[in-house]
Order: sequence, then structure tokens, then C-alpha cells
Amino acid sequence: MRQERDALGDLQLPDDAYFGISTARLTDTVAISAPEFPSEIPYNIVRVRQAQAMSFGRNGFWNNGVAAAIQKAAARIVAEKQLLSGQLKVLPSHGGGARSIILNLDEVLANVALDGMGIPKGQYHNVSALFQMDKGNQPLETYLTAVHITLLQQLFQMSASVDSLLVVLKQKEQVFQEQETIAQIHFQKVGFSTVGADFACFHESLLRCRQQMDWYRAQLIPCWQGPSEVLLMLRELVEMDLAMCHSPHDFPWNVDLYVGLSALLKTSSLVVLQFCNRMRCLIGETREIEMPRIRANPAFNPTGNEFLVPDTVSQLAFLIIGADASIAAAAGLTRDSASAYVPLITAQLTWCGKWLTKSLQLLSQNFVGELTGNTEPGKRLIAATPLQAERLVPVLGYDRAVQVARIAALTAKPVRTVVSKMKLMTEEQLNQWLPLSAASENDNE
Repeated sequence: MRQERDALGDLQLPDDAYFGISTARLTDTVAISAPEFPSEIPYNIVRVRQAQAMSFGRNGFWNNGVAAAIQKAAARIVAEKQLLSGQLKVLPSHGGGARSIILNLDEVLANVALDGMGIPKGQYHNVSALFQMDKGNQPLETYLTAVHITLLQQLFQMSASVDSLLVVLKQKEQVFQEQETIAQIHFQKVGFSTVGADFACFHESLLRCRQQMDWYRAQLIPCWQGPSEVLLMLRELVEMDLAMCHSPHDFPWNVDLYVGLSALLKTSSLVVLQFCNRMRCLIGETREIEMPRIRANPAFNPTGNEFLVPDTVSQLAFLIIGADASIAAAAGLTRDSASAYVPLITAQLTWCGKWLTKSLQLLSQNFVGELTGNTEPGKRLIAATPLQAERLVPVLGYDRAVQVARIAALTAKPVRTVVSKMKLMTEEQLNQWLPLSAASENDNE
């Protein structure tokens, strides 16, 4: 065990712990179990610190030796992903806002730097320059800069996933454009359509979401309010064309940007959820689409469908929709209160981005591309529906066609059979308006 001291007194810490006394006091006082930070946020915070060390070392604002040690420590943390395992004790649900997670990471960074300098952990006076940055709004600005970088990275991946899915959907739209089906609204059959139209509808909805993603990427790029030379270093480290934020009263206080992005992720999830629900109907209920088996069904249900991918995607959508409620609630408070909840808001937002990206990838790579058509069930459904009578309006007139539809609905007989028994059309006319190829086996009754 090693001993560290602060203004509140001494505290014992494990020898191998890279976190320090501030983190230990917080987690001992508020011992909770909750979701952790997405790994990208802490690593991007370390990137910001690395850029500062590089810049401050060059301009002489920091001692060259200290700056070099912190820079090397940051590079080591980013390269050795396991180094933060067990050292990042602060959770998004912990109090203290961004300062809590920043202090946790600064302690880890300082102790890794001390290791590199051959100095025992906890001797923070040797790297005091790092902790002198903790003043005013600086922790929040550093944190949100890292969050913006994380969200930009995610939006890039998400956009690529959407683009891949859009290509597959367009292909399926063309494959299924001739396969007739019955369109449904609120579980009621409302008219004739094609299976391809379902893919086209999803394509258009998802395309609108994709266009909004570009707008949010543009809004996230201005994310730095510190020295311009630090921004230059940060651009090199994260390989992004980041920009200065010239609206100090807007960033980082106003959270409408994060609420809007959360709403976009929720909207995209709802689109995905609706698509999965429609596919479940076409595959499991009407069996107009077939999908390959992923695993063997039990002996007593050998022909049943298992919707492993749609079920997973749907449940991820549930999580995103629920997270949006948390984000909106936390962001809907006053400016000062909202800043205290920024870690929760942004961590939830980042998790939602990861879930949505994974959902899109699952649909694109493991589901949509594998779907094939089965035309016979659709033909039987169309032949059996009273909606067939709509097609007879030009030859029978509206009133007579409605009468035929009602009789077909009440007797559960195909429209062709009703027309034939009522002797309303000749066999030649029946074949012209209601061809046998689109009829069920009951047509010949």
C-alpha cells in the first residue's frame, strides 16, 4: 500500500493503482454499480492532454521534462488499451460533473508519467503542471472536446454503415419490385403494393436520417476554445480537421446540440424498429420472404423462424429510445444543472451511437442481403382478399364491385369464385381481370 495526502488528510491506496486520492475518495463515498464510460471518451480525453503536453512543452509553458513525460504517458495509455482497465473508477452516474472523470484520468496520467520518470506513484508535485490546469470551466471544456471527437468518429462510422445498408436496400427494392403483396396500416389490409415498396420506404426514411447526420457532423467540428497551437497538435493526433469554437457563451453550456443528436438517433432507431417489425410479418406471418437459418430448430417446430438479428436490432432500438428520455430529462434543467449531468448525457449519447451503428451493420451484413422472395404465399393472399374487387370497378362498376367485396368477405370466398357464381363475368373476362396465376387453389371451387 502507498499513502497519499490531500487537504482532507491521508489515505491508503494499493501500490499498483494508477488512480489517486481524489478518485478513491469519490468512489468510497458514492459506491454505486452502473454503466461505465464508453472507452472512446477516456482515450480522447487523454489525446487532448497529450496535445496540450506537446504544445506546452514546445512553447515553454511547461517544463520540457514534465511535458515530455506526460506526452509519453498519454501515448502509452492510448497504445496499451488494458492500462486503463480497473483504473477508471468514475462512472457517468457519479456526481461532480466532468471534473470527476477528468481528475480520475489526470491522476492515472500523472502516475503513468511518474512511472516513466522512475518516481514513485503519488508524488504529484513532480507533475503539478497537469493539475494546475484544473480551474474554472477547463475540465468541462476538455471533456466536451473529447466527446465531440468521439461523436465525430462515431458519426463517420455510422454514416458508412448507413451507406452500406442503403445500397443493400436499393438492391432488394429492385429484386422485389415485381412481387405483389398487400399493404397494411395498423394491421388492416388497405391495398395492393409490392414487397419492393417496403424496402423503398425504409430506404427513403433512412436516407433522410443519413442527411441529418452530415449536418450534425458539421456542428460538432468547432470544439476547441484553448490555445490554437494545441488545436494543431490535436488535429494531428486524432486525424480530424477540428476547428476553434468562437462562441464562448454557447459552448459548452447549451446542450441543444446533444439533445438534437439524441433525437436523430432515436428517430433512426424507430425507422429500424418499424422495418424489423414489417420483416417479421413478411417472414413469419405471410411467409412472402424467406431468410437463411442460423441454427437448427427444435424437433417439434422444425419449420419455425428464429428472428435472431431482427430481435437483437429491435432490442438495441429499445435501449436507444429509453436513453433519449434520460438525455432529454437531464438536459432540460437549468444551464448550471445541465453541466453537472453532462457526463451522463454524453456517455448515454455515445452508447446510443455505438448501438445504432451495430444495428445498421447487423442488418446490412447479416440480414437484408440474405433475404429471398417466396411468391406463392403472396399470390394466395391476394387471391383470397376482398380487395381484389377493386380491380373490377372498370368492368362491373363501383356499386357492384363493392357488393362482390362484401359477399367475399362474409363468405370467406375468393373474389373470383364469387364473381363466377354470380355469373357477372365471362370466363374470358375473369382470366383477363383476375388471372388464375394470381389465384389460390380455391379459385377452382
